[in-house]
Formats: sequence, C-alpha cells, structure tokens
Amino acid sequence: MDVDQVTDPVAYHGEGPVWSSRWGGLRWVDMLAGDILSLDEAGTVGRRHVGSVAAAVRPRRGGGAVIAVERGFALEDLDGSVAALPEIWSSTQIRMNEGGCDPDGRFYCGSMAYDQRPGAASVYRLDPDLTVTVVLSDVTISNGLEWSPDGSRAYSNDTATHRIDVFDYDSRAGLSNRRTFAEVPDGGWPDGLTVDVEGGVWTAIANGGAVQRYRPDGVLDEVIEVPARMVTACTFGGEHLDQLFITTSREGLTETRTPSPARCSGRRRGSPAGRSGSSPGDRPTAGPGATGHGATAWSRCRSTPSDHAGRDVLLTVGHGTASQEELVRLLTDADVEAVVDVRRFPGSRRHPHAARDAMARWLPEAGVGYRWDERLGGRRRPAEGSPHTGLRHPSFRAYADHMDTAEFATAVGELLEQLTEQRSVILCSESLWWRCHRRLIADHVTAVHGVDVRHLFHDGRLAHHRMTDVTRVEGDALVYDGGEPTLDLGDA
Repeated sequence: MDVDQVTDPVAYHGEGPVWSSRWGGLRWVDMLAGDILSLDEAGTVGRRHVGSVAAAVRPRRGGGAVIAVERGFALEDLDGSVAALPEIWSSTQIRMNEGGCDPDGRFYCGSMAYDQRPGAASVYRLDPDLTVTVVLSDVTISNGLEWSPDGSRAYSNDTATHRIDVFDYDSRAGLSNRRTFAEVPDGGWPDGLTVDVEGGVWTAIANGGAVQRYRPDGVLDEVIEVPARMVTACTFGGEHLDQLFITTSREGLTETRTPSPARCSGRRRGSPAGRSGSSPGDRPTAGPGATGHGATAWSRCRSTPSDHAGRDVLLTVGHGTASQEELVRLLTDADVEAVVDVRRFPGSRRHPHAARDAMARWLPEAGVGYRWDERLGGRRRPAEGSPHTGLRHPSFRAYADHMDTAEFATAVGELLEQLTEQRSVILCSESLWWRCHRRLIADHVTAVHGVDVRHLFHDGRLAHHRMTDVTRVEGDALVYDGGEPTLDLGDA
C-alpha cells in the first residue's frame, strides 16, 4: 500500500484529525499555533485561530464544536464565536494534548508537561453540565483516547510507556480496570489512535513513520508506512468512512518543510459508533472514532508495478502463514526472480510447504529460483563482550555479532553479486520484518553497501527499509551502540 499526500504543507505540528459530515469533512489542529484547520471537497484548507494552543476539537450535536485549549476547554457556537471555559489549572508548565468523546457525549482530554516531566499529566472529563472531573492521573504524555464499536472498552496511549492500554467502560462507572492492550514493538512511541468497525485499533507511531493496526485481541496485523518522520494521528473519513486520514508533524525536527495530511483508501471502515465528536449538553454524533495529530494528510493504496524497481533493489519477505499459492502469487506479482532463504533451520511443521526441500521443488516450478544460505541464518549465540549494547533483544545482539564475521561478509558479497543478475528476495519465517534478523541484514546492505532495501508485505505493499535507531557505521561494519533513543516528542 502507498500513501498519498492530500494537502500541501500547511502546519507546524498537525494533530487531532476528525471527520464529521456536520462541518463538511475533515478538521484537524495546528496545535502549537492554536489553529483549527479544515479541508473542503475542493481540497481547500481553511484556518481559524482559537487560542495559544488548540489540542483537540470535536463537533457538537447542536452545531459548533468543543475544543481543548491550553489549560482547559472552550465552546464554539453556531455563529463561529468561541467562549473559553474557566481554566482548570494555572501552571504554565502543563497544557492539554489529546482528546476524545465517550458513548455518552462527554468530552475527555489528557494533558502533558511541556518538558515531558514523568507523571505530571492527567486526563480530564468535561460533562454536559460543564463540570470537569479528573479521571486519570500520573500520566506523562496523554494521547489517543477512543472507544470500541460497542462502547464497552476505551483505548488510550501514554506515549512514554511504549504501549496501548485498554479500559472497561460503562456510563456510571466510567473508565475502570486499566490494563495493557498491546506493547508497541521496537520502542515505538504510540501517538493518536482510532478504532475501526471491526474493533481494530489503529495507532500512529510518532518515531516510526507508520500507522499500526492491532486486532481486538491486541495482535499487530497491519502496518502502513508513511513518508514522514513524525506521524501523529489518524482518523477514518470520507462518505463511507473508508479512507484513513493520517497527520504528521515537524515539531522537534530539523527539516524546514512543513508537514501536511495524507489519506489512505482501504478495505476497512471507521466505526459508525465511533465518537467523532460531541459536546457538553449534546449526545455524540455518529462518525469515525479518531484522535491524533498531524499537519500532512496521507492516503493508502495498493502498490503499482512502478513500485517494483529493478534488480538493484533487495527485497525481504517472511512466509508467515501464507499458503504455497499465496506465496507464489506474492512473489510473481513483485517480479521476484530468485529467493534466498536466510532461515538457519528452514523447516516448518505447521506449514510443510515452507520447508527447505519443499520450497526447493515448488518455487522453480513456479519460475522462481531458490537457494538456502545458512551463513545468513539467524539463531546465533552472542559473543562475549559484544559491542552492540544498543540492541536490547539478545537474539538481535547475537546476530549483530555474527555480522562481524568473515562468513557473513562473504555471504553478503555473493548476495549482492546475485542482485546484479536476478531480482532477489531474502526469505525468513517472521511476517513482520522488524521482528526478524533480516532487519539487521537490511541495515547492513543499506548502510555499508548503499543498496535500496524494501520489505514485501503479504498484501503486496513494498515498504522502504528504515535503519535501526541505534546504528552507526564503522568502516565496513555496523555497530549498534547508540543506546535508547531519547523521548523528545514535544506534544506527541
């Protein structure tokens, strides 16, 4: 899947996209500018200034909007006038950051300290009678609050925890029984989130250039790569709620380019039960359940043949649970001419067609070459005194040690020579490339040899490789000693 840019760069720190037919489509915020942006059918972007900070906005059933501003809430009336409610706190060190509406029409917004001080933030609820209640405290960077299609569960991100939490919800008790829904892999920073009609949870990964979808059971099952470094939020929109709008930011980045929103068209739909907005005194309006951030809108489509570059591109793929027929179709659609199996022990009891001997038979029958290269296989033993201290997982650290050997260098040399003759893919068993040692192989050939590496997903998408954060090049080798990335999200 690809992502298409919807607008020109229009904001510094875009956040909180939400779709509502009541106001004619998409709105989002340029948070630190204190502006609310809108996108009409003609693609024209409008801008309204509402305060020093505009953290989140949702439509009111009777018209207008409810807005989270720097230190509290404000109400927009039908005529467009904005009236601020009394400030909730007086400190200039803390501000609002992310919000959403519950099934009973109450508006929530979480805060954060400007310096991201741990535990300094809270989540507040604004009731129809304009009373404000603290519903959650000891938060660091409050993000992504949205409800399941049946309204029985709520999902929330505290970005600094690297996880998505889930709560039970009912009208009287509110949020209860907080627990971990999913751990975001590879130290990802979960930002804004939304929920689709199937109960899938989509969350922006602020430091990962992607949006991830988790099934209702918390299993990661889809990733949308976005051509932007800081992805802040997403929401479903369009007439049928079948387009995923994604927002981005350049806050804290060195580029001068201003981010803009994007849109994806896909198979899934936003939940009609989602709260795209409600307000004090109103019941929630129907619409996509979305929260998040972004200045750029992007959109997802199936990859086209033009995405399938020539033989100088190295592809990677994991067979996962795909059938023999599915793998043949996937590889041939991607114009793959040869498979290099980089599994150390290439067998599979659950999927016998993925065993080494089986693949060596049916792949050539399908017109695709096959060879097994144990020298590139994983499952290595770590070396004593490994310099790759930035890799937390022992198996990755052990493979990084193997990458320092002459055996690995020789195998990579032969792989790159093969690329000049055949469009090739390295194959392992894990579907998700960042959970597999082929991630480190991709790091090496990208940084040391300048090869364009792309990861092939089972739906046909090709995603450009992203280097592991803790990597540095030393001669003809990589050293993973960069330590943990610094959490510097501003108001992610």
